[in-house]
Amino acid sequence: MKREILFLVLLIMATYGCTAQNSSASPRKSLNDTSIKPRSYTSSSISDVDVNIPQNNSILINKDLFVVAIGNEEYSDKTISSVKYASNDVSIFTEYCQQTLGVSKDHIHKLINATQSQIRHEISWLQQVSAVYGGAARFIFYYAGHGIPNEVSKESYILPVDCYVNDLSTAYSLKELYADLSKLDTENVIVFLDACFSGMSRNGTFLSNSRGVVIKPSSTIPQKESLYVLSATHEAETAYPYEEQQHGLFTYYLLKKIQNSSECLTLSELSDYVIENVKKTSIVINGKIQTPTIITSQKKHWENYRLK
Repeated sequence: MKREILFLVLLIMATYGCTAQNSSASPRKSLNDTSIKPRSYTSSSISDVDVNIPQNNSILINKDLFVVAIGNEEYSDKTISSVKYASNDVSIFTEYCQQTLGVSKDHIHKLINATQSQIRHEISWLQQVSAVYGGAARFIFYYAGHGIPNEVSKESYILPVDCYVNDLSTAYSLKELYADLSKLDTENVIVFLDACFSGMSRNGTFLSNSRGVVIKPSSTIPQKESLYVLSATHEAETAYPYEEQQHGLFTYYLLKKIQNSSECLTLSELSDYVIENVKKTSIVINGKIQTPTIITSQKKHWENYRLK
């Protein structure tokens, strides 16, 4: 009897020791696992614009349309805050370009976390396409990420991920961007900017630890009439995220209007919808105004330009 009890005690101790050892051991990691995991967010919901993306039955209805789309979320300079959902913004935007607007996959260049040289290379690509197509091509430039003003001149810049906020020669000014896009031989260049240029981030804080002042940027107006810009904000406003939908607020309503337009969609219809709904939603969920703004030197003929 004593021998049986002793055997039982030894068996329990052995089992417990093995379990404790396994629970305290760290899992072995592969030495070859160098992949960078995408940023994860607390919400597990999927935006209603990320699913049920309309499929255009007409094959390549925009066969002469070319798209450069950039989403800058994570910056090399860690004093610069991340731009929440920017990578999702650009990924879903390009899906709509291909599946709903009927743009050829080969005509869409998507960049996530783009450097200055990469952005300039894509602008150069658009200029080369323009030259080859001899005025027949049309273009869309989309950007989601940080913008910033020059503290002295108040000139606005978009921020590549390898820029330094205290050295704006490493950034890309809107004035230069518009000038480069104006060189395209085309009747239409559409620019969508989901960024603000006041020095604030999407979460309403300063985009960099080194800046503590909200700046009202000067207005940069394209000089060429073929250039149409729909920007997420007006002057010193902030371009907010839409947490529930895991997108920038501006981009969400941009996509929502494209999703809900079964037939043709004009720039006028798209702009009116985005401006109205961003303003309403922002005041309700953020308690602050966000006013998307049309920037163009065109008079009226842009309003009837069709996206689909």
